[in-house]
Amino acid sequence: MSLPLATRPVVQIFVYSLLIKLLIGALMPLSPDEAYYWFWSHHPQLSYYDHPPFVSWIFALGQPFEKFLSLARLPAILIGQITFGLWLQILKDKFTTKQLVYFSLLYLLFPLTGPGSLIVTPDLPLLFFWTLSFLIFTRWLQEQSLRLTVALGLSLGLGFLSKYNMVLFFIFALVAVFTEKISYKKWLPQIPVLLVFFILASLPVWLWNLQNNFLSFAFQIDHGTGAKVWDPEWTLTYILGQMLLLTPFGVWALCRGSIRKEFRVYWIFALGPLLFFLITSFKGRVEANWPLVAFP
Repeated sequence: MSLPLATRPVVQIFVYSLLIKLLIGALMPLSPDEAYYWFWSHHPQLSYYDHPPFVSWIFALGQPFEKFLSLARLPAILIGQITFGLWLQILKDKFTTKQLVYFSLLYLLFPLTGPGSLIVTPDLPLLFFWTLSFLIFTRWLQEQSLRLTVALGLSLGLGFLSKYNMVLFFIFALVAVFTEKISYKKWLPQIPVLLVFFILASLPVWLWNLQNNFLSFAFQIDHGTGAKVWDPEWTLTYILGQMLLLTPFGVWALCRGSIRKEFRVYWIFALGPLLFFLITSFKGRVEANWPLVAFP
């Protein structure tokens, strides 16, 4: 992560927050969900019924540290902190040092991106690869090179190995391409390349589902949109839950957010997941963490 010297306070926040996370993560016992995914890491498969396998791979990396308190989550903590670092990289040329400090504090204090980053669930690698894909995509919008297309396909595929929500990135990216008025002659021929590397990177999930009658895909679709009759409580609890997660500080930041042209793509990826899951709340109960990728 290369940050200008002017952002030294941000680098200090990055280092100190990492040390605090390592300490808390080592002392905090594994939650029931984490124990579930830890069990997966000791019984490896190409994928699993209710989630893709990447979270189990993270725990597999932590197996050498299992005898030292709760340091089995050490690799996950590092991945979560690298995600924070990627956002600093994305924003370093757009924010002043003061704005980067505010962003850092908000990011680290938000329930899902701060304390939540200590909990090893599929959301953690999802947010990492979503962030990495966003970094690559914003550069791809400026230069539709084959190199960036391949990198984006691989990152999206690994994100799909983390959580199926990654597929939403395609929707928001397409909206951004049209919003930014990128010529279809530049991006349309690259779609096959993108899809090939996406499928290659996410191949374990496709193979597992082929072997198991696409049970995992069917479970997730039914889990989110399988209801026949709308219950108003779903939508109300979704809205209230997102307001609580946003916190008053997030509302303050949102109201002060810039609507300049250079941030148009950021708004698409910020509001897109929130609106998508608002719509799905009319077809089923939405868990509060599902729009996680919107918050950074």
